[in-house]
Amino acid sequence: MPSGAGSYAVVAALTNANYAASNATGTLVINKAAATIALSNLTQGYDGLPKPATATTSPEGLSGVSITYNGSATAPTNLGSYAVVASLANPNYVASNATGTLVISKGTAAITLSNLTQTYDGSPNPVTATTSPEGLSGVSITYNGSATAPTSVGSYAVVASLANPNYVAPTATGTLVIMKVNQTITFAQPADISKALTTFTLSATATSGLAVTYTSLTTTVCTVSGSKVSLKLGGYCTIRASQAGTANYNPAPIVDRTFLIWNPTANVSGTGTFTSTSPAGTANFTVSAKYLTGATVPSGTTTFSVGTLSFSSTSYERLYGSGTTGLYWGTGTLNGVAGYSFRVTAVDGGRSTDRFRIKIWHDVSGMTVIDYDNQPGTPDDATLTVSSTLLTGGSLTIKN
Repeated sequence: MPSGAGSYAVVAALTNANYAASNATGTLVINKAAATIALSNLTQGYDGLPKPATATTSPEGLSGVSITYNGSATAPTNLGSYAVVASLANPNYVASNATGTLVISKGTAAITLSNLTQTYDGSPNPVTATTSPEGLSGVSITYNGSATAPTSVGSYAVVASLANPNYVAPTATGTLVIMKVNQTITFAQPADISKALTTFTLSATATSGLAVTYTSLTTTVCTVSGSKVSLKLGGYCTIRASQAGTANYNPAPIVDRTFLIWNPTANVSGTGTFTSTSPAGTANFTVSAKYLTGATVPSGTTTFSVGTLSFSSTSYERLYGSGTTGLYWGTGTLNGVAGYSFRVTAVDGGRSTDRFRIKIWHDVSGMTVIDYDNQPGTPDDATLTVSSTLLTGGSLTIKN
């Protein structure tokens, strides 16, 4: 018994013990059953891939469905409207063509902003806008309404938008913050200088390229105007270099430099005694220190003894003075052994008020060991006040 649609030759024959009959013939026709086609998925968003419509049959799953788009069997990719015709070529079913319109609209994209915090560097500072899908063309960015990326420190309203033939995206907004940049000062340590020069010029630079300001912290010893230092007295001069910053630069950390102004006419001489407390006893000294003509290092001799200690200078490094005070230092031997440093402070206070301090030390494994100091626990340039610095005999002469 046939089941599929079609025409079939039919022959009926009789086989009977009592009867005979001629065969009967005819044609059995099974017509195709009626089916329907329905179109769906006719509105789609662009994503760069073919966008086929969906055709479903009733009964479900019939073979032989074909679809054309504006007459082509290839599903379209690009934006637009396409006439869709779905037809059925099935051996057992027949259906009317299904028609519709496939519309491919712009795909949905997204924009993400980054690099919204930057530091001033003197160049434009654009933000970064990335798209999803990646790499879409047509992204534009404005900063406070301008298409030009800003350079100066500040906060800027950022709007990124997309004008793309195939995608649409919501605008992305954010705030670009350009922060002030730090700066530092390079200020080389000035060398000790002779007061005979009277003035010299400083040279410091800031990484910003901005001008550095100089200030004297020891105006009785030295003053500064612009970058020129005027030498007033012998002693330690401290100059501060600063840069206050601008709208784009933070203030630079200050840099202080201290150097010695030595007086080439300074002269310390004398001999005397004082009462030492540690070790206890009468201390004896003889001193002479001055600059020879044209010399930058002083010359002279210093001897000192108390108890079992006996010191002799071997070289001087520097001598300076102010008013009735002279200070100098160098190296020497203690009890005949080399490798010791010393520093002398001498005050010509007039009759019975002269004062003398000597500090002797040496270094052991990077540590300073003080071998003698008759005014211990005070800075090297401290005013002499303790009784062990007051002369009990002899005198000192200071010339500055």
